Amino acid sequence: MSFEAALRPDGERATAAFEEGWGHDVRSRTGIPLDPMFSALKLGWLLDQVDPDRAGCRSGRMAVGTVDAWLLFSLTGEHRIEMGNASRTQLLNLERAEWDAGLAERLGIPEQALPEVVASDQVSGPLKALSSLARETRIYAVLGDSHAALYANGAREPGRAKATYGTGSSVIALSGTAPAPGNGGLVQTIAWSTGSPEYAHEGTILSTGSRLIWLPELFGTDPYGLSRLAVSAPPELGRGPRARLLRTRCSLLGSSGHGHRQWLRAGNQTRPRWPGPRVDLLPMS
Repeated sequence: MSFEAALRPDGERATAAFEEGWGHDVRSRTGIPLDPMFSALKLGWLLDQVDPDRAGCRSGRMAVGTVDAWLLFSLTGEHRIEMGNASRTQLLNLERAEWDAGLAERLGIPEQALPEVVASDQVSGPLKALSSLARETRIYAVLGDSHAALYANGAREPGRAKATYGTGSSVIALSGTAPAPGNGGLVQTIAWSTGSPEYAHEGTILSTGSRLIWLPELFGTDPYGLSRLAVSAPPELGRGPRARLLRTRCSLLGSSGHGHRQWLRAGNQTRPRWPGPRVDLLPMS
């Protein structure tokens, strides 16, 4: 079953949660602010569509999780999630490094439907879905992309950091073996767990490199042409409401860059309709 899942319901849920005074409590438990970017609000909305009374979740007929949980289930039949990825769902209690049952209930996600939280280096069972691989082939570690980049760059001590520049940007630094409140807009997360959790602070920019693709095509040029336009623009053009509006439009539309590129290449003059991200719901059996 597939849904065209618009982002508006998530935003409305986040606004309602703030108005009900959840914001501080959610951040103190999970380390991250109430925001539609994270999994919890989306999972609650999806379950409202397919399991409104949550009977399927409570009976074990339905389950939810992140991409790594889905991949592991598809390959091994095990419903589990790596701890660092779990910390980004807004459902993991950072201090206890386990699902927060009270928060999951408040957000309408039965704990029975969530995957088992495991260490980053927890060895999986044998892969069943790929017959071309040797028998007893297993997955020996799982990490999210930003956390994996931190580990691969050799960060092992508090204060060590890495910066990633790509579609978006991420600056993440280890903070120790216990949660530590972040300053300003920094979020707390679990970088990985190999015996015990290693905590980190992270700051993210959702759209950076992707704008260098979207903006040139919008103006009918290439990244070098965009640079020349920027250099030749009057200084006052970089200030004020117009510049802020352009940045806002880029943030809203940059995530649908592939559709915009097709639209621009076709020479269309009207704004394309973006229906939202496509979400595929797959049965657990």
